[in-house]
Amino acid sequence: MRTDMDIDLTKVERAWHFVGTTLRDGRKVPPDGEWLIHDGPVKMCETGLHAARTPMQALQYAPGGILCLVEVAGIVDETPSDKLVCRARRVVTRQNLTTFLRAYACEEALTVAHLWDMPSVVREYLESGGKKVIITNIDDID
Repeated sequence: MRTDMDIDLTKVERAWHFVGTTLRDGRKVPPDGEWLIHDGPVKMCETGLHAARTPMQALQYAPGGILCLVEVAGIVDETPSDKLVCRARRVVTRQNLTTFLRAYACEEALTVAHLWDMPSVVREYLESGGKKVIITNIDDID
């Protein structure tokens, strides 16, 4: 079993990682600048600390709307298309993008609105940028 003594924390690369209120394993998200070390086996998509080379690559795995610029060390594996797994990761800085991501998703959904018979309440929601739409009567949905 490897320990943090086996990881050279002076040889880091930058990557991107989204977080929610906790890490996927239930642990607290560490504060900026604190190394998170994974002891034990590392296997892509199963164990270890994951990240992506770009924010868009990280987005497809996002459990929440907080985007973190991270430094990673001890990279064990990397796919050519979208992610890496490593033994050590620390947040350099983070930004809550929830509102932006909701607006972006609405804009993207509107690009295919012409492909189906969209109910007006759905269009209203998407055009509002994801702000709350209140339906007072189910019959109002066309």
